[in-house]
Amino acid sequence: MTMRFINPELHKAFRFALCMMLVAGSAVPAVAQDDVDEEAIAEADSIALAKRRKAKKAEKQYEMKSVAGTVTDAATGQPMGGVRVQALQLPKYSTLTEEDGTYRLDVPVFCHALLVDAPDYNLLQMAIKGEEGQDAALLSSAFSSYYTDATSITAQRKVYLDQTSSISVETDMQNLLAGDIHSTSRSALPGQGAFFTIRGINSINASTQPLFIIDGNMVDLEEERTSLHEGYFNNILAGLDPENIESVQVIKNATALYGAKGANGVVIINTKRGHSMATKINVRVYGGVELAPSRIKMMGGDAYRNYLSELAGTVKDVRDGKDGSLSQYAFLNEAPESSNYYRKVFHNNTDWQKDLYHNVAFTQNYKVSVEGGDDIGMYDLSLGYTKGDATLKGNDFSRLNLRFNTDIKVFEKVRAGL
Repeated sequence: MTMRFINPELHKAFRFALCMMLVAGSAVPAVAQDDVDEEAIAEADSIALAKRRKAKKAEKQYEMKSVAGTVTDAATGQPMGGVRVQALQLPKYSTLTEEDGTYRLDVPVFCHALLVDAPDYNLLQMAIKGEEGQDAALLSSAFSSYYTDATSITAQRKVYLDQTSSISVETDMQNLLAGDIHSTSRSALPGQGAFFTIRGINSINASTQPLFIIDGNMVDLEEERTSLHEGYFNNILAGLDPENIESVQVIKNATALYGAKGANGVVIINTKRGHSMATKINVRVYGGVELAPSRIKMMGGDAYRNYLSELAGTVKDVRDGKDGSLSQYAFLNEAPESSNYYRKVFHNNTDWQKDLYHNVAFTQNYKVSVEGGDDIGMYDLSLGYTKGDATLKGNDFSRLNLRFNTDIKVFEKVRAGL
């Protein structure tokens, strides 16, 4: 019988369906229920059971020790229930605290620390010092976390900056990297910088400041200056807008990576780069207010003269070898026509604090950034202006910042950054 199809597409569909039916019929043979080999099935089950028993016996059995304690909130001191306590890097040995915050956990004898974890709280590593009294106090995740769920042979820590309001990045380093890097502000004026040490001042004459690397480039922090005698006067970080910084990393033992220059530690600063092909435009404007510090109560000219006269009457004049006679002190002369009347501050009532300080100082920051690119190149362009006034009159900080970062794909495995 011959079938003719006027429509060629219908003809192709019919041939495809026929082929599928033939394949399905040949691929699924009909098997009767009586043909099933029950002995083969039983043998396969016994082999699988033996393998499972063998795998279970192969598991090592360690000598165990018991630890117990209480977990509380560091701010309120209240016990915390439902907190996970586990052996560090051994999640198999874990438990949850009771409603009263207590727990008891069996861990291998070689386990040296516990990891305490709770939602909205920072991780906590706790050394095992005995069977009882392994108490822990958890801090809120609003604070910077120091511990992780593992240990590392490299002493390093990395933090990411997001929507900071600092004028210069050293303020964020003081807040987020406390304990990893020690900083001493050179002044309370905005943008004046800080003196940094990672392992403390270990030399009087040699430099003890860490090596700073910005986007892979070593930056000179006037390293020929001595740490104790002259200090450091130039703040190279003042030219960096904290809004442009993506991350700050501290490496304490960096000699193997950077040689002798990294002996005092290394601070690695990476600026923001393009990560999304979709064009993003970000605008951020913020301001702040700084109030003048509390002023010290000062004595006026009259009160100061009385104080000096009481002091002079109780001491002996060493130079002349005579008892303190008030007539010899010119500041007690009350005659305005005398040349000593306005000498020093004896008859002046100037409030220097009032003349030196503003009551209110303003800080303002404006930032516009554009991020985007394609499969060939990514870019990040930012323009910012910062103005920070100081409460001390005649002192302020201003910065106009322009930064353009781009990453270009030259070849399949060759990339260039600018």
